[in-house]
Amino acid sequence: MSEMRKLVNLASKPGVKRDGTDLESDFYNDAQHCRFQRGRPRKMGGYRQMTSGFAGLSRGMFISNQTGTVNVHTGSSSKLEACQFDSTGVGAGIIDRTPTSFATNTSYIWTMDVMYDPTGTSTALLFAMAAPSLASIDDETNVQLYYGNANSLSSALTAMPAPGSSTKGPAQVSGGVLSTPPYLWVYGNNGYVQWSVPGSPTNFYDSGTGSANVTNQKIVCGAATRGGPSQSPSGLFWSLDSLIRFGYVGSTAVFRFDTISNQISIMSNKCVVEYDGIYYWPGTDRFYGYNGVVTPLPNNLNRNYFYENLNLAQRQKVWGMKVPAFNEIWWFYPFGTATECTNAVIYNVAENTWYDTALARCAGFYNPIFGFPTMFDTDSSYRIWQHEYGVDQIVNNTIQAIPSWFETANMSFVDEGPMREGWVGGDKWIRCIRVEPDFVQTGALTMDVIGRKYAQSSSWTDSFPVPEGTEKIDVGKGSSQSGQHRIMSIKFTSNVIDGDYQLGESLALVDVGDGRQ
Repeated sequence: MSEMRKLVNLASKPGVKRDGTDLESDFYNDAQHCRFQRGRPRKMGGYRQMTSGFAGLSRGMFISNQTGTVNVHTGSSSKLEACQFDSTGVGAGIIDRTPTSFATNTSYIWTMDVMYDPTGTSTALLFAMAAPSLASIDDETNVQLYYGNANSLSSALTAMPAPGSSTKGPAQVSGGVLSTPPYLWVYGNNGYVQWSVPGSPTNFYDSGTGSANVTNQKIVCGAATRGGPSQSPSGLFWSLDSLIRFGYVGSTAVFRFDTISNQISIMSNKCVVEYDGIYYWPGTDRFYGYNGVVTPLPNNLNRNYFYENLNLAQRQKVWGMKVPAFNEIWWFYPFGTATECTNAVIYNVAENTWYDTALARCAGFYNPIFGFPTMFDTDSSYRIWQHEYGVDQIVNNTIQAIPSWFETANMSFVDEGPMREGWVGGDKWIRCIRVEPDFVQTGALTMDVIGRKYAQSSSWTDSFPVPEGTEKIDVGKGSSQSGQHRIMSIKFTSNVIDGDYQLGESLALVDVGDGRQ
């Protein structure tokens, strides 16, 4: 046996490197519908259609719970609709809750929130606002706020009239609505925020209400936060260039507003994601996190890939959500010339790494009681999917496999890097003799040995089946260049119904090949 023959662990560093070249990378070269857990790749979960036939693409979703059911509200350019599901994803039909005075506009983005009304209706109320800012995040058109019963879905929402002695609704605003019980907020142009009478979310007129201009730019997003004993309720407002923190102080001031930073940016009004009390969002040129202070979120794997391929003209369609079961934050965005979201870039908080996948979804929501991420499709079926369900795509009784793969970092005797430590400077080819797969596996996999002569050369591939229980794959000389390559990687693909995998300690037996040719 050759002295250079050795076993190489096929596990690369967790994450997929898109920026720079793959030859410089210690991370996986490529992956699709694949995530990382315990530092190893595994197939993402499947999804099944919950219902279809909504009036249009969702431009905002909100989910609330009630006695074993999940109430889903979704707003499109023409309607506000709702449906109910049980904890397994089985549900009823679509209910139209569109306000009577509502006019269709293809530029609408919806903001929704829920707050209990103890002094008026004694029920949980849904508050919804559709602003025509889809084409421009800084659009200043002020719009009406609507409200209705959050749990009884049979009636349309009602417009809240402007404040007066007998009509006590909020001022019309261009930003959105936020619930921080016992106060309801609206926000918009010139840093304007307005809060309701405490405990009375439909009353913005009587004693206890108030307003302020907390910055000079439009407020585009708001979020409730955890406050201290004397500072609750509290929250955050994002303007076009600032992050503002507010907290309850009582007395005549009622709230205190502090500018955390006036040197930030924000991609869209749907891109802020809270994860374990920390807030994450993409700006116009980098990612941010907030945990008491604003800090850039490091991303050396796919930051350039995201910003250079994002269709910036469609930036308001970028949206984010979390998948806590796998410690992930997803941001969906339109790739290239696409006008709807086609791809997602993913930050794994626990693994502190980044990867991505192709998936066309225009809105979504994580619900801790439901237990499954719920997302709205971008196709003309106008349907809602229950994600992380099984491993396949399920539409009624039709089951389709979801292709999933990962490709390791490169192996070579030529240069230092992953899986070749100490083998620097030998101008020799590398020959893969055998692969010993170690997977938690359901269904057959396909293994591709991918090679090329130089960094800029085209690649060639030898493919091998990997049925369940495969002990070893003898690559032998193969069909390409006598089974040897100057630069080589290994790709595994699952593309069968019920197919699933988790990578373990898969090994490749490699040896020195010929000299440079």
